[in-house]
Amino acid sequence: MVGKAQRKKRNHHSIRDISRKARTRARTKDLDQIHEDLKPENAEKLKNALPDPDLPGMGQNYCIPCARHFTSSFALENHLKTKLHKRR
Repeated sequence: MVGKAQRKKRNHHSIRDISRKARTRARTKDLDQIHEDLKPENAEKLKNALPDPDLPGMGQNYCIPCARHFTSSFALENHLKTKLHKRR
């Protein structure tokens, strides 16, 4: 079988999201951690958090269901309108 070309593999070899999600620096909270944050006593703590200079926007603009910090209240308001947030 010298003359036949090899069949092209039909697997997803260039999906970047899988490897990006597995990296520790891009690690997001798991669903059980987010459900824990959504409880009223924990959500109140997250909303009234002290300013932290290491977080974007000093940690004041935080979306609890998505577990994301935003740089400004305008960016948070725009995020609340997106499909990704609504899906969460």
